[in-house]
Amino acid sequence: MSVLMLVLVDIDDGKQVFLARSFALLFHCKFPRVQPSKLEKLAVVVAYSLPGRVIGRDGGGLPWHHPEDLRSFREVTAGHTVIMGRRTWECLPVRPLPERRNLVLSRNPALHFPGAETCPTLLSAIAAARAGGDPCPMVIGGGTVFEEALPLATVLYITEVYETHTGTTFFPPVDETQWEEVSHRASGPLKFRVLERRNI
Repeated sequence: MSVLMLVLVDIDDGKQVFLARSFALLFHCKFPRVQPSKLEKLAVVVAYSLPGRVIGRDGGGLPWHHPEDLRSFREVTAGHTVIMGRRTWECLPVRPLPERRNLVLSRNPALHFPGAETCPTLLSAIAAARAGGDPCPMVIGGGTVFEEALPLATVLYITEVYETHTGTTFFPPVDETQWEEVSHRASGPLKFRVLERRNI
C-alpha cells in the first residue's frame, strides 16, 4: 500500500479514486466503497394549483390571491436567503422581500436589482447564501429555477391550491416515492404540505 500512496501524491481527487481502484484490483486489495455526498439543506417553496401544477401566467404573478398562502410564505421564508429568477423578482409585490436576503439569478452582470444581490447561477447563489450563514437557503421560483433546484432540494414547502387555473408556467413533477410528508394542513381550497427527502 505504500507504493499506492506514493503514486497518488499530487493527483487530483477523481484520478486518485480511479488509480486507487486500479491498484486495489492489481494487488487484490480491498478498497472502501465511495459513498455519495449527502445533500446539504436546501428548500423549495412553491404554491401551485391542481390539476396541472400551475405556478404562473402571462404577464407574471400568481393566478390567484389567497392571503393565508402569503402569510404562510412569509412565515416559512422569514430570516432566510431567498433565491429567485429575474422574472420572479419583477413580479414581487414588494421588492426586496423584507427580513430576507434576496438573491436574483442573472448572467448579465450589468443588471442591478435594488435591495438584492445578483448571482450568475443557482449554484453560486446557494454557495453565497451558505457563506452568509444561512443553513437552509430557499428557492422561490420561477419554473426553470425550480426545475434546476428540485434535484438538490432536501425539503419542499408546497401550497396546493385546489382551484382550476390556466397558466403558462408549471412546477415540475415530484416523484413522491423519494419524499416523506412530515406535515400537512388544509384550509379551504388550500393544502399546506412539508415534504422531506428520504435517505439523505
